[in-house]
Amino acid sequence: MVEPPRSLLDAQQHDHHQRTEDGKSSGNFITLDQFFSGSIPSWSIAYSPMTIRFFILSAHYRGTVDFSNEALKAAERLARLLDAAALLDGL
Repeated sequence: MVEPPRSLLDAQQHDHHQRTEDGKSSGNFITLDQFFSGSIPSWSIAYSPMTIRFFILSAHYRGTVDFSNEALKAAERLARLLDAAALLDGL
């Protein structure tokens, strides 16, 4: 059984420890090469660097970023919309 934190510093250190356990060792780690090449088995397509950038910038800076196919497709639509606006601006 985990002992509850006694102070704010203990709570912050406990929270940091809990978050670091969710990384590479638990198997939920994805590299940028996997995003760009589409070599993630559960996803259907590869995503452009601009799509990944829009997705990450749309998340709160202190929040956990949960990558999903649906969220990345929404960011891809935004990237396409901005590309179309830039194209129309150039006419």
